[in-house]
Amino acid sequence: MKFALVLILTFAVACFGLDCNDYKKAYLVVDSLISKNYKLIPDLVRLAFHDCVGESCNGCLDPQDPLNAGLGYCTKILESTYRKYIRTMMSRADFWSLASEVALIRGALNVRHPLPHLTLRLQYLWGRHDCTNSPISHGPVGYPTAHGDYGEVLRVLRSMFQLSHREIVALMGAHSLGGALRNESGFAYTWDSTPYAFDNNYYLNLINLPYTHVNVAHSKPRRIEFVAQQHRYSDEDDVYMMLNTDMCLYKNIRSIVDDDKYTGRVVCEDDGDKGYVKVPLGATNFVQSKCEDASTAKYVEMYAQDIQKFYDDFTVAWYKMVSHGYESQDAGGYRLQPPSDDRVYSGDKTYSDDKTYSDDKTYSGGDKTYSDDKTYSGGDKTYSDDKTYSDDKTYSDGDKTYSDDKTNSDDKTYS
Repeated sequence: MKFALVLILTFAVACFGLDCNDYKKAYLVVDSLISKNYKLIPDLVRLAFHDCVGESCNGCLDPQDPLNAGLGYCTKILESTYRKYIRTMMSRADFWSLASEVALIRGALNVRHPLPHLTLRLQYLWGRHDCTNSPISHGPVGYPTAHGDYGEVLRVLRSMFQLSHREIVALMGAHSLGGALRNESGFAYTWDSTPYAFDNNYYLNLINLPYTHVNVAHSKPRRIEFVAQQHRYSDEDDVYMMLNTDMCLYKNIRSIVDDDKYTGRVVCEDDGDKGYVKVPLGATNFVQSKCEDASTAKYVEMYAQDIQKFYDDFTVAWYKMVSHGYESQDAGGYRLQPPSDDRVYSGDKTYSDDKTYSDDKTYSGGDKTYSDDKTYSGGDKTYSDDKTYSDDKTYSDGDKTYSDDKTNSDDKTYS
């Protein structure tokens, strides 16, 4: 039995300032670029996030910032296209945003899923303004650090984009696309086995794979992440990663800070009421078996079970992100759709979820450390994001002292 992947987008009655034909031309130009090189899909989605971190989505990146590593090729391709075909139609920021949404649609079209009607509702918002020297900017804008924890995730996604906890977990599902390369970020591997399909395998892996915390860098500085092999006795192509900022969505881990920098090492609250324990390097399945669930684990489980709920929540979070820095009237306030797409994929099962979920916790904003009574503080014990634990020393929790007495080397590589 065959099912259609339905991409529903309601076309605006009028384009109100953005010519409809220009919009369609820009959409099809990007679609053609992806058809020639499907590996652009995750890069274009990542570009939109990097553009919007900071004051606003403004069509600017700092090419010297190491956290932008890997975006050079796609920005070069887009810049050539923009100058040749698009620059009189829309701002560079609008073009980057459009390109990312075309990439999401193409990623969704790569999904083979058993739902009979899988719907990704994307509607385009325009009206962003480019920075003065677009596409080049200089200086830090506040990208999240992969060695951080949920406090680091909140610093960006909560304080900049005003996302709820549920929306944060949904937006992080963009990590179903792409991966990391040692020669760019120092990290390695993809998040799942379908890096060019916008699916929910990211959440399934978070729940099901037996991860090991290891240093994957071949040289300094260290790059510590969670890695897992999906099938025993398989090769490196079957190895998948989760960054600390991914794992914290499912397990209650806290990143260790030394000299005001994240070390990559983490502690977690033991599920057996033994207090906080340091997650050893090289210990397979330690976090899954020893650490308690994060308060956001329910959303990870929900999206793992129901991809349609993931799509629905993702689009809400996505539009908060891509409109960052603008009031609705400044962004035009008009929603446009890409051209209809009738490509069909097949599946043979259905899934359902009758449960309801709520986002019932709140966090403080601004530049302050985020806290709640379960995750960051409890009773008379409080853990600070400013300076938590030393990586090379023992640390205390009330009257108890813990140390990492394992013999696993921090410099061990995983391959």
